Amino acid sequence: MNKQMKIWKCFPLMVAALGYTLSTRAQSPFARDIQAKFEDFSVRNLQEKIFVHADRSFYVAGEIIWFKVYCVDGYSNRPLNLSKIAYVEVLSADQKPLLQAKIALKDGSGSGSFLIPYTANSGNYSIRGYTSWMKNFQPEFYFEKNISIVNPGKRPDWVQEREPDYDIQFFPEGGSMVYGILSTVGFRVADRAGKGQDCSGFIINEKNDTVVRFNSLRFGLGKFNFKPNPGENYSAVVETSDKKLTKILLTNIYPSGYVMSVKKKDNDQLSVEVSTNIPGEPDQVFLFAQTRHVIKLIRAARLENGRTEFQVDEHLLGEGISQLTIFDKEGHPVCERLYFIRPQDSLAIAVKSGKEQYNRREQVNLDISSQNTTLNPASASLSMAVVLLDSLTMDDAADIQTYLWLSSDLKGSIESPNYYLRNRGTEVDEAIDNLMLTHGWRRFRWADILQEKRTGKEFLPEYDGHIVSGRVVEKSSGLSADRITTFLTAPGNRFQLNVSTSNSKGQIRFDLKNFFGGAELVAQTHTNKDSIYRVELSSPFSEKFSSNKLPPFNFSQDWSGQLVFRSRNAQVQQNFAASKKEHFIQPYLKDSTAFYGPPDKKYNLDDYTRFVTMEEVMREYVFDVRVRKQNDQFRFDVLNTPYKAYFENNPLVLLDGVPVFDLNKVMSFDPLKVRKIEVVSRKFLLDSTMNEGIVSFTTYDGNLSGFQLDPNALIVEYPGLQLQREFFSPVYDNITSSESRIPDFRTVLYWTPDLHVSSGKNQQVSFYTSDIPGNYLVVVQGLTQSGLAGIGKYKFSVSK
Repeated sequence: MNKQMKIWKCFPLMVAALGYTLSTRAQSPFARDIQAKFEDFSVRNLQEKIFVHADRSFYVAGEIIWFKVYCVDGYSNRPLNLSKIAYVEVLSADQKPLLQAKIALKDGSGSGSFLIPYTANSGNYSIRGYTSWMKNFQPEFYFEKNISIVNPGKRPDWVQEREPDYDIQFFPEGGSMVYGILSTVGFRVADRAGKGQDCSGFIINEKNDTVVRFNSLRFGLGKFNFKPNPGENYSAVVETSDKKLTKILLTNIYPSGYVMSVKKKDNDQLSVEVSTNIPGEPDQVFLFAQTRHVIKLIRAARLENGRTEFQVDEHLLGEGISQLTIFDKEGHPVCERLYFIRPQDSLAIAVKSGKEQYNRREQVNLDISSQNTTLNPASASLSMAVVLLDSLTMDDAADIQTYLWLSSDLKGSIESPNYYLRNRGTEVDEAIDNLMLTHGWRRFRWADILQEKRTGKEFLPEYDGHIVSGRVVEKSSGLSADRITTFLTAPGNRFQLNVSTSNSKGQIRFDLKNFFGGAELVAQTHTNKDSIYRVELSSPFSEKFSSNKLPPFNFSQDWSGQLVFRSRNAQVQQNFAASKKEHFIQPYLKDSTAFYGPPDKKYNLDDYTRFVTMEEVMREYVFDVRVRKQNDQFRFDVLNTPYKAYFENNPLVLLDGVPVFDLNKVMSFDPLKVRKIEVVSRKFLLDSTMNEGIVSFTTYDGNLSGFQLDPNALIVEYPGLQLQREFFSPVYDNITSSESRIPDFRTVLYWTPDLHVSSGKNQQVSFYTSDIPGNYLVVVQGLTQSGLAGIGKYKFSVSK
């Protein structure tokens, strides 16, 4: 089964949904054309979303960032078992990686950790996560979460306090302001840190006459109605809460065009008005609505006196963010607007305990349960953190529910996204509408759909393990080389060998399965045939970055005491529990068979009298391989057992999985370093290369034991999938341990990425408090198989 078919099988529900919309759409030529193109585009551009639950948002050097990765289908929010690898990075403000990891995913989730080095600089950082498939799309689609790291051992780069600057932007509804047509204009006012600022203002004309006044509603967002007169210029004067006035010229007011207005009526109907002043008055426009890449409606309407109105039942649109697009009669998109409907169902996570006050080193027992909005129990995959609430702990506004429904589909950072989902009322509805007006964005370009661009994807989904990419180039010119066979080996007793033939761009790809921890990789061409080429391996981490900017890092002197406290705690834990922090869980790997399967013959050399030359070993013991020498060059002929005749060409010869093409080197290698020899006495197809048998030598340590590889081979230290660090949670279940003088200065009492709640059953979680008194916060969040997301919180205290 090819890769495209495997991708297709990963989202049958989406395909079913598309098939349903196909049978219910208006059948005008435009409707049929745009529907076919959009659905084809959606199927070919599966959307993955990544959410990373980190244990907190503020760290000091020496502490550990614990995290869980959730990978979901962007259409349904259901766990997506397509990609098996996620990439998680901690990036500085200048987009340089401080920490990077490849995280193994199973059934749409995985977990990892980062130990923050003592060399880290203090500052704001971003945790970002994505998959290989997501690298085909804009980096704004990657998950991003801001964190702060402080290193008390390094002098911080102080930020000079100065008068704040403000980012003031205006967003006409539908995309354009047109002279002579009433428009709704959204606005956003934020400071340098991206935090919305309350403001008021007014629009003035060239005579300084006030035309419109406006006020922000929430988070620096608001809107006003405005009808520009033909030929006049306008400016906005904005006054922020610090009484500063800023004057901005309103640009991009067009002499002709289209204006769109969306208003909700009392009977759950949406009014979508379209107005135009284009000479000749176009006779028809179309309304296209899609929610999460599923078409909801396509309608046509005739314009009368430059105006028309669509009446849309709100229930026809899906939950979440819908995109309403107006097309002219030629099929060109002319206006666009986002509209949000709150999800009716969600995951409610309850955290309960027998009491809220504990002593030091006392056991805490929590009951975790989950249910949907209709109070029916729901099975869920969760992650849980228990952290100290101190003056450095920031309220983590981003949770899995608000991210999947809001933040992941809107451009830029969303301030206090919980406000929009957790609250109800007229003011909240207006605030949501302001958010849609000012954060308009989509996951595609109409030009790509209408022109049916079918550009191939550069990055394949890693549905069967990590893909190592690279290219083959000519040594002399650096130009890409086509149709060159290359070999990649991860040497070892359980070695992996992959073969790839370069394409016209010189690109090569190798599938590296279950490669945990990392080790040396050996990449080479067939050095006897293609010695004029070299192999280059690429970093799998994305080299594209979003336009999101981290807020400036302002070091507060008020942090000093708490920072010393946190830093001391981290160092004490390092001194007394260092070995516990570095305990990693080794993955269980079932298959230990080499790629060629069980060999036809296997020679464990310790079962024989040991010879001191490889030639003696081969001639005396390995009867399935005939050793010959021509022109001072050794060659092997493998016995083709079924036909009782020897092959005429050299077999594929391996040493710890590394192909060796110069058999003189093999024959001069010390046989006392070799543990076994395996022989495959049949033809074996590897990629596009047919090999006349295989002779595989394995050393005792699996590390080549000093064998000198061809100088043209590329040898690199390659980080594999991150091994899962075990969270250290001490147990104080007797007097000896509870009265131990070994200090316990943990500020993260508990972390688990693998909390599973079964339907109708509570999950019990137990852990012990540390020696640090104070208030503690329990955060549990996660996802059901049906895509319901939720978060639960609980607080308790530890007495002094």
